[in-house]
Amino acid sequence: MNKSLEFKTFVSNYVPELGYLTKEENEFLPIDHPLAEVAAQKILDYEENEYLPGYIEVTYGHQSILSKQNETDDLLETWGDLSYIVINQAADQRYRITLIGYPIEVFLLKKDGQFYFEINEGNKLVNISPSFPVEELMDSIVKGYRNFIGFCKKDSLTFSESTIYKSSINTFERISRMKKS
Repeated sequence: MNKSLEFKTFVSNYVPELGYLTKEENEFLPIDHPLAEVAAQKILDYEENEYLPGYIEVTYGHQSILSKQNETDDLLETWGDLSYIVINQAADQRYRITLIGYPIEVFLLKKDGQFYFEINEGNKLVNISPSFPVEELMDSIVKGYRNFIGFCKKDSLTFSESTIYKSSINTFERISRMKKS
């Protein structure tokens, strides 16, 4: 069985006060969906260009590690935590991945040169993922982050100056330079 680690970003397409933001009646849309950009700008408008809610699906082979049950109120912040792992060259033993607005704690932990996810709800352990090599982790984060930043840079999407949007672009450029050297 071919196992590979994959990070895929989904944006919210639903606001309780407004209903579905596009003609697509799914609560979330993958960022490569033709209507994802429309949904993202509508939700940014609703959130005063401060927050882009959604989730990052993380799979390893056919096993789901993170899914729509692990949504965040701000994808920029969650991707910021993931990109730090690459900037830091995965040198630490433990990383906290922030899911703003939700009571789930996600950690990426290193043991014996391999990484794995640990998901907690309160003091209760909910899930531990299979482990995977550091090289696969780094490559998968970079690929997922590249797709997310490319989506965010679309002309129609507007982020407030108070968000980490500009620093996210700078971080991505720094990662791109690191990967070239």
